[in-house]
Amino acid sequence: MAEESLIKVENLSKKFCASLRRSMWYGVIDTGRAIAGVGGHSERLRRDEFWALQGVSFRLERGQTLGIVGANGAGKTTLLRLLNGIIMPDTGQVSIGGRVGALIGVGAGFHPLLTGRENIFVNAAILGMDRRRTLKAFDAIVDFAGIGGFLDAPVRHYSSGMFMRLAFSVAVHCDPEILLIDEVLAVGDTQFQERCFNRLGLLRSQGVSTILVSHSMMHILGFCDSALYLKRGMVQQIGEPETVIRAYQDDVSAAGVPALPAGNSSEHGPETDVAVRRVEWVSGQGEVVEKAFAGSDVLLRIHYNARQDIGPVEMDIAVSGAGSDVLFRTSSKSFHKDLAVRAGEGYFDIRLKALAFNNQHVMAHAALWRADRSQLLFWQKDIPLFVSGDIRCGGRIIIDVDWKNIQ
Repeated sequence: MAEESLIKVENLSKKFCASLRRSMWYGVIDTGRAIAGVGGHSERLRRDEFWALQGVSFRLERGQTLGIVGANGAGKTTLLRLLNGIIMPDTGQVSIGGRVGALIGVGAGFHPLLTGRENIFVNAAILGMDRRRTLKAFDAIVDFAGIGGFLDAPVRHYSSGMFMRLAFSVAVHCDPEILLIDEVLAVGDTQFQERCFNRLGLLRSQGVSTILVSHSMMHILGFCDSALYLKRGMVQQIGEPETVIRAYQDDVSAAGVPALPAGNSSEHGPETDVAVRRVEWVSGQGEVVEKAFAGSDVLLRIHYNARQDIGPVEMDIAVSGAGSDVLFRTSSKSFHKDLAVRAGEGYFDIRLKALAFNNQHVMAHAALWRADRSQLLFWQKDIPLFVSGDIRCGGRIIIDVDWKNIQ
């Protein structure tokens, strides 16, 4: 049996205007053009306009899940709003072949002065459920949302997590054929996220198609059949989640880690007889790199030039998240390593084994002392490295795990 496409997107584009005044004036012009039958939207950019989405095309089959990844401002939410009919495209077409349940923004479609009970009926009506069907599903909605004694309280008193739980519960109980989910699962606690994904898995087995926008690569990898990578409103790659995630992470790495210029000697502390010439990250294969993979070995290589023999020295190193507290700190003395500096050029290699960092920018810091700590010879701060994530694992660190099945 041939697969059935529930969503067809062809050459979809949407532009916005950065100026409110001009945006209102352009709206009047476009409305007039539509009434006159000459097209309501211009296909060229006018003053202060920009493309939020441009030339996006894809299909989603029944029962399939598509993950959308990209940086903030890439156009992910704009795409979901176009699919849900909240806004209209400037060019291209969207074909939707089923009932849509959408969670685009926490609490969207809820009136803050109405109670949770009243908002269930209002939101269900927006999603296409009549009162009879809502009454039939009401107990299940309340039970899944778990809002307890707050059911008859105005939702303006709800936390963002309570908003999300109630909105999600209504959406998944309205018998949707298509679900559009925009990052709202990040608001809930771990237990509720587990319930959400269990429910989404059940719906998928019943033929419901889902588009999931998330900054959690584990959600995309673990739940989606395919993925789409948006960058500045344009599709960069679409295909297997693992391949698309890797392309996205590579772009994040290239954009987010500044290269250290040759001969970098900034932040090297007081004038001493030892000067830093340059600092490099070196892979296990001996190549100078700006990123490493989680779980791999990497060398921090510090080249120096000494005017005279210094003798025994001790080196401290620390690693921090970019702009965060220190994650790791140690010294050569702690590892019983004897280091010494002789006159002339040389370098120190500090091997970080089996990097436990995951999908994040880190900064290394190094300081060199005389062995008796009587003099700081140099210090080097903020040596950047991007650790590309292990797609098998989520979070900021990697823990070695083993699996065993005993029966």
